[in-house]
Amino acid sequence: MAELYSFHVAVKEMEDKIWRDIDISAKSTLAQLAYTIMVVFNTGRDHMFCLYYKGKRYELRFDPDGPKASRPNRVHLEKMKLAPGDELTMIYDYGCNWEFQITFKGTRPMEPGKGNHYPHVTAGAGRGIIKDMFPGELLERIEKEDQTGEPQLPSMFNKEHLLSYKYFDLKDINYGFIWECQAGDRTVSCPVHYHWPDKQERMVRFHCTYV
Repeated sequence: MAELYSFHVAVKEMEDKIWRDIDISAKSTLAQLAYTIMVVFNTGRDHMFCLYYKGKRYELRFDPDGPKASRPNRVHLEKMKLAPGDELTMIYDYGCNWEFQITFKGTRPMEPGKGNHYPHVTAGAGRGIIKDMFPGELLERIEKEDQTGEPQLPSMFNKEHLLSYKYFDLKDINYGFIWECQAGDRTVSCPVHYHWPDKQERMVRFHCTYV
């Protein structure tokens, strides 16, 4: 029977403000876990990333002069011999240097016929990171909102409209998974933005798959 792997993922220094619990198939690759994290934390997925586990670096990079690394798209989670409590680190956007702390929570059997349901977010908090913003600036804005009660995050559509870092919609995040993650490396996504009646920003992506 196929297994599910459960992970707790949090943004470093904002662990109690911005985090996700993620279930993913044990047969997924480390790269698929990384792309899942990029989707659910609203990264934009247009910067490089690497992961570390027990001192080993994993990176999709073709640079003979760069740090020695293994290809995460060739490493399956079920082959990593993870134990509950094991921690991985993911660095996203080498300019801004976002750091995600990934904790393996454990495994459980996947229900038969539910393979297309995963990856799936089961819980979380916070809107996610802000594209091209440094972590220190986001942390300052979070602290200011906590002090004043007023939203502090810039909107990409209307700079006069500020957003709360606290916004989190579990259904919305998992709906996005259906469009963005299931086809994996063979999917090309084209973003189309909408402003919904509740004034929260969302991104809908239509995709085509190479066959």
